[in-house]
Amino acid sequence: MSEKPAPKCLAMLICDYVIRDAVTQNKSLIGIFNTINAVSYPVRHDRMNVFVALTDGHGSYASSLRVRGAGGDRLVGIDGRIDMKDPLAVVEIVFELRGLIIPSPGRYFVEFLCDGELLMDRTFDAVTLPAAPPGGS
Repeated sequence: MSEKPAPKCLAMLICDYVIRDAVTQNKSLIGIFNTINAVSYPVRHDRMNVFVALTDGHGSYASSLRVRGAGGDRLVGIDGRIDMKDPLAVVEIVFELRGLIIPSPGRYFVEFLCDGELLMDRTFDAVTLPAAPPGGS
């Protein structure tokens, strides 16, 4: 009895917006980033999109997107299923995270898993900016 193959993750990007063309279904990733800047923490990041592209899978997979801090604290988790009927096809998934609370400056990890196996992860850093001096500039 053969096991179903684990999909391969071709890409995983963090951005502000993903725009899908209604005719072609092509996606444009807007505002790709790896740093969140804030004057103070905790800070609310209004919108973050995670784009994932997969191939080489065949069958149904339990999927999970997790965002966690360096200490392992889980900020958010999204679970679902992915059906891959053609191993030669590329399946694109967009996760939209709204109102993500970043508790403190530091490194954060975005992880994508299929059937409990980590396929890819990305990091982003939360950085403290100096407060603007009173009166402008």
